[in-house]
Amino acid sequence: MVVVNYLRLKEGIISASDRFFKETLEVLEPSYLQADEPWSGSGMSGPLDRWESLRRPVAEAVNNSGSFLDIGCANGYLLESLIDWLSVRNIAIVPYGLDLSEALVQKAQERLPEYLNNFFVGNSLNWEPPHYFDWVRTELVYVPARLERAYLLRLLSEVVKASSGTLLVCNYVEGHPDPHSTVINGAGATANLRDRLQELGFHHLNHYEGFDSKKGRRSLICTLQIPASGVSPIPAHWTHALRHKILRSHQDIDEMDYPGDNSPQSLHLGVFRSSELKGIVSLLDEGSQEILRLRGMAIDEDVQGQGLGRELMDRVRDFLDHNSLREVWCNARTPAIRFYEREGFCVIGDEFEIPGIGPHYKMKWKGKRS
Repeated sequence: MVVVNYLRLKEGIISASDRFFKETLEVLEPSYLQADEPWSGSGMSGPLDRWESLRRPVAEAVNNSGSFLDIGCANGYLLESLIDWLSVRNIAIVPYGLDLSEALVQKAQERLPEYLNNFFVGNSLNWEPPHYFDWVRTELVYVPARLERAYLLRLLSEVVKASSGTLLVCNYVEGHPDPHSTVINGAGATANLRDRLQELGFHHLNHYEGFDSKKGRRSLICTLQIPASGVSPIPAHWTHALRHKILRSHQDIDEMDYPGDNSPQSLHLGVFRSSELKGIVSLLDEGSQEILRLRGMAIDEDVQGQGLGRELMDRVRDFLDHNSLREVWCNARTPAIRFYEREGFCVIGDEFEIPGIGPHYKMKWKGKRS
């Protein structure tokens, strides 16, 4: 049931965004196919040295051999270049490509005929990969701005190899005075990729910079992983097992969906130990503009009292510091009141009972730890 609901959500997201992807295809495909130079057919006009100065950092981010999926692969020239650049460091990648354009995928297959079957036509929001990948390259501008978080989570949980795989998020208009002028209408272009990732709730591992001295253009590549130990955004359905085990064992696990779980504006955080999900919390958009509800804080029994709740709240605070919200509130179980007060919440009103669960207080975020 959980998987079916998640697939329905993805289908709904894609249906609502069809216009964006159609426009992307209509704008980019003709210009890429008509380009005289291979790098111009791979996303950038101008001379080769400018293209290389802004794309080579992708190779710098790769530190071991493995499979490499280039989302938005166009004519395959970046993959061809990565094979050459990485071979100098004795790193061998097996290239894979995905693109919306069937004509461009054909160009990539012609460029790298020995990897003919490694190229796919599809939309990365719902494309089903043949397997997980060691390295996956993408850009936020490939999806509408409101779907950026859902998109990154989709890649990290369903496309990138668990624990050892790495997602490379690229921005080729870093520091640009008007980044929105460079992208399809509806995309959330940013001049500061690191800040944007923090707004979305992600902390990058490393970053790699490129610079074009002729035009003063910059690129930035940030690496993301779901960590073996630490806090990360997670898909909504990953919260269900701990919600059921710790908070609502009297209910069926199919009842663990909360209102707002699947809103693109909601954020679910997980804390990991030895690659196991050990704690969760959610900030839910339940339909009220600029108001989020903190809900579903749960720490697995074998690690309670070890500071995992504090780790989660540290990331919650970081997320709230990077976003302008009118209000954040929660219904806190009475035994947990002191924890939430220490984390910056204050009680509003009298104690009340939630049937089958117990006594609660409504609390509101005031922004300062006590």
